[in-house]
Amino acid sequence: MKNFKDELGRYRTLSLFCEFDSKGYEQYFTLSNEDREIDGKIYISVYKKYMEYFHVPGQEYDFANEVLGGWKHWCRLCANAQLYKEIALWREEMDIKLRSTAIKSLINTSFENNAAGANAAKWLAEKGYELKRGRPSKAEREGYLKQEEKLKDVVDEDLERVGLTLVK
Repeated sequence: MKNFKDELGRYRTLSLFCEFDSKGYEQYFTLSNEDREIDGKIYISVYKKYMEYFHVPGQEYDFANEVLGGWKHWCRLCANAQLYKEIALWREEMDIKLRSTAIKSLINTSFENNAAGANAAKWLAEKGYELKRGRPSKAEREGYLKQEEKLKDVVDEDLERVGLTLVK
């Protein structure tokens, strides 16, 4: 297992990521959506690893054990205020990924000529996949705004890279 603990035996959190001060420790990961290469060293995208697993958000046991070496370490990362903002977005995306996969499965089932197919077709026809709820919470609105900011940053970087500017 990699050196995921400090000299006092505590689980490392921010110092594992290239975006934060390492306090003299080796860094292994990035919060970026893709692996990053900096000065010839590859930093693994924890987001990308997280999305490779199928797990219920909040129950990421296999991911925690295989990527971080244990559940307690994952809990420690989730308890970090700076990292939790990112993790909350990953969990939201994972929830959407799972729902999408389940709905695709129901779509395939709906073509079967049996009771399961009839039930699946009825559920789809009645738009059972639509979330029935009130207005978004403050945390959800903040999450949406953060996603929009990230998207804007990505677009701005792409425009700058190709030498274009956005007229406002």
